[in-house]
Amino acid sequence: MCQVVGGHGTVTIDGMPATAAPGEVFLFLPGMHMIVEAQGEHALVLRMILFACRAAEPPHAAVRLQQLGYPASGKLRLTEELGESEPWQRLSDGSGAAADSPDLGQLRRSLHELLLQILSAYEQAPPARAGMDRAIDWMTRHYHEEMKLERLARLAGLSVNHFLRTFKRQFGTTPMGYMTSLRMNRAKQLLFSPDRIKTIATQVGYRDELYFSRAFKKSEGIAPTLYLKHKVQRIATMYYGLDDYIRTLGLQPVSRLNYARRVARPIDEEIALSRRDTGYNLEPLRDSYGLLQQLRPDFILASNRWSPRLAVQQIAPVVMLEHSDHLVSRMTEMADILGRQSEAARWMEAYAATQRDCRERIATRWGGTSVLLLRITPDFCRLYGADCQTGVLLYDDLGMAAPRGLADRNWVTLTDVDQLRAYEADHIFVMLDEMPGSSERWARLLQSEAWLSLSAVREGRVYDARDLFFQTLGPGGRIASMRYVASQLGRQSLHG
Repeated sequence: MCQVVGGHGTVTIDGMPATAAPGEVFLFLPGMHMIVEAQGEHALVLRMILFACRAAEPPHAAVRLQQLGYPASGKLRLTEELGESEPWQRLSDGSGAAADSPDLGQLRRSLHELLLQILSAYEQAPPARAGMDRAIDWMTRHYHEEMKLERLARLAGLSVNHFLRTFKRQFGTTPMGYMTSLRMNRAKQLLFSPDRIKTIATQVGYRDELYFSRAFKKSEGIAPTLYLKHKVQRIATMYYGLDDYIRTLGLQPVSRLNYARRVARPIDEEIALSRRDTGYNLEPLRDSYGLLQQLRPDFILASNRWSPRLAVQQIAPVVMLEHSDHLVSRMTEMADILGRQSEAARWMEAYAATQRDCRERIATRWGGTSVLLLRITPDFCRLYGADCQTGVLLYDDLGMAAPRGLADRNWVTLTDVDQLRAYEADHIFVMLDEMPGSSERWARLLQSEAWLSLSAVREGRVYDARDLFFQTLGPGGRIASMRYVASQLGRQSLHG
């Protein structure tokens, strides 16, 4: 819980902004994200009360603790009676706050009393959004529409003149200035697409393309056609392989999604070292919101395979890319947007040469040969087919054959190890996730009759896939993956 004790600004909670002025109180529940922004010259000063609580439910003789489902959250509408209540006054003056204070128990009782009072007031009359917050909410949701001051003033419950003065005082800008910033933020996202400037202008509320271009240049100091090519330098990436695209195009991403906890052994040590030097490693299983905010990126690149939390979208414009395993078309698109065509052309030459060389090596030694990728985690054994990134690598790039039944599949999860017999292949690559339980599942598979019956196992053609599954998502990693696969075929088996 926090109370504003000085300054004016906005508090954005899970993407929803609310005004913040002295005396106002906010309650944050676990999992919420907030962004606090001061308006004007003075800092926004908050008094924080941090606490944890559980609901106790006694079923019969035992007492069961569970997460408290508290209905009130966000900006609280404290009545004058609540704001002047004794529990609130004891909490807000900070008396007895030391952990070893004999008055700590009294503070806890005060907090309990206050939460009960807030809950009672909430249940009697759930608070509506206050006037200025309703105006901000409308602007956030309808930035692409025509803005009429009369409508905003009516939402705020103020006259037009009073609304303009209040808005300027609280946010340090005019309503039109605030709306323009919302439009420019959305325009930056849309610029990372093949859409024409005229289309983007319409989508953010400008009927005239030239007027939009002038507004954009006034806001950002550069024309929209040149923005991504000349001004964007700090790009954060939030999906596997996207950082590889940025590096291949001659830029250095400020962050990347880390998979070292899942696969420890890289197929290419040089690439692994270069990735360690790339900005901050975001952990996919942790909330990296605070650290991402410190990086202050110009852009955040994400994938529709893994959508970032709503709060991340408040840090910088987030561009959601449609996932594609076909790298040439994606590289061409990104190079055109970022003005990096020469870097893309160099990669395409290297990609074509590597593909040709590896195909020739495989065909010369093995002729027509089939290959299978098996992934083992604590939860499943999965066979990957043609319709995924490793399928494009093995069957399209390298020209090998997929086992029957996987040619048009993304993957098959084995519910019984005996299913392996239906997917015979000349070669098998095994990816073992670096997670507790994976090794035990792998050990059981090695002892099974189904595994021992496979021709690739009997003839010693089982290989360590290492981080092939992740590397092949990016352009540099795809080239390294082709070389790795071609070099492994026929080497000593993973267990042979």
